[in-house]
Amino acid sequence: MIHIKTESQIEPLHRQLGGTKEAHFSVTHARNLQLRVRATGAKTWLYRKQTSGRRSRMSLGSWLIITLAKAISKAAELNAQAYDGKAIRATLAFGEVVDIWTDRKALSGNDLLEPCREYEKHNAGQAAAGHKTGHCMGFISGVVWASPDDGCWPAGANLGQAILIVIKYLKENPAQLHRAAGYLVEETLREAWPCPK
Repeated sequence: MIHIKTESQIEPLHRQLGGTKEAHFSVTHARNLQLRVRATGAKTWLYRKQTSGRRSRMSLGSWLIITLAKAISKAAELNAQAYDGKAIRATLAFGEVVDIWTDRKALSGNDLLEPCREYEKHNAGQAAAGHKTGHCMGFISGVVWASPDDGCWPAGANLGQAILIVIKYLKENPAQLHRAAGYLVEETLREAWPCPK
């Protein structure tokens, strides 16, 4: 069974069906996300969900319109929503975050700012959209975990502090929000906690 890891794997998949009409391929590190590939060449993202004990699949759209990174992001959002009251704890799995972060074009600072505003609300004790709060926490956590160059953290610094530093930067630098979110997180933490030269 082929597990999709990169965008480049997707286009030729229909040529590997060996006469079958269609097949479903899992996506590495993306829970409940599949790509349905038909012999005609049509490729559709599917989200596997469970309702009242019954499993079903929901279409997220065509691969021609929705990139791998966007499909992973949407599946992660649906995974978080499925937890309802546990949504704050249902942050993106590290594998999902790292895949999104690795595709530097996937999320911009604009995309990250909205869920991080919800994180701020939650931090202040206000009502907030749990799954969006999870996206903010999960994405920044994933970059910190995966990045080889996010500064030299001082003793006592923690992830919550890093998230607040990133949010402050996003809010105070709107001219930079078109840039890739992974880069912005790295640069912000490098500037906040520079390594000694």
